[in-house]
Amino acid sequence: MNRSKLLVGLFTILMFDASANAQISGRYIPELSWADITMLNFMTEHGISGGLLGIMKDGCVVYQRGFGWMDNDQNITMPENALVRIASCTKPITAAAIQKLAAEGAFGPDGIDRLAFNLGQSNPGVLNINPWPSLGDSRMRNITIRHLLLHQGGWDRDPDVGPGDVTYMECTIASDMGINS
Repeated sequence: MNRSKLLVGLFTILMFDASANAQISGRYIPELSWADITMLNFMTEHGISGGLLGIMKDGCVVYQRGFGWMDNDQNITMPENALVRIASCTKPITAAAIQKLAAEGAFGPDGIDRLAFNLGQSNPGVLNINPWPSLGDSRMRNITIRHLLLHQGGWDRDPDVGPGDVTYMECTIASDMGINS
């Protein structure tokens, strides 16, 4: 066995001994043990109690593992196939798609400076929706695609100022609407 493989193997053993209380689900793949180590280190460094990591090659999932806990009481191990929020992970993909559409002329001559919402302006926006009409905020007419890409649309997550962060309110919203979440 060459020295580098021996060192990697030793490092792996030391890491797993140091993380003996770490819960990991899914199939262990020796060739991808570096991914386990990297994920455990990342979670420890950032105080993350539960997470998932998947790796694809040539369109096939080759690694799928759950780390840590699914619940705050740390009684339920995170399954490798748990459904979790992907939060902001889609933002770069969405931004790239919008930039591509703009480059292809999909938004007209204004590109990403075109208005986002079609609210009766002389230069109509792209989307035929009126978000949060109950707010009655006339500034919605001035929001551009660029504003949305740069998170400058003007919404405030503070419930004392605006509607709050509705991203994590789906159960409350569904309950208020009398429907299942």
